[in-house]
Amino acid sequence: MNITLPKWPGMIVEGDPVTPELAAEIIIRTDSQLPDFTYAGNDSDLCQQLNDLFSVPHVTIDPNKLSKLRDKLHIIPLEYLCNDRIVSSWVGGPHGW
Repeated sequence: MNITLPKWPGMIVEGDPVTPELAAEIIIRTDSQLPDFTYAGNDSDLCQQLNDLFSVPHVTIDPNKLSKLRDKLHIIPLEYLCNDRIVSSWVGGPHGW
């Protein structure tokens, strides 16, 4: 009960470097917004282009269809370890591990 943790979690990733192809797959499969980028960033045109890329319609899509698309893309639901490297509205820009 006397353990004190830092305010922001940290993570150290060790191991061999990955190929650019594997890095792209990791970025896609761990992105917190994918496949629906509607509210992912402040550039609405870019968000719409990304939705078009993943065939997400211009109107709100059925959550079940989004879930099926996430399954098809093999998205990994990582919660605290997700990435926002494709697009982000965070003041520091795209971020993740």
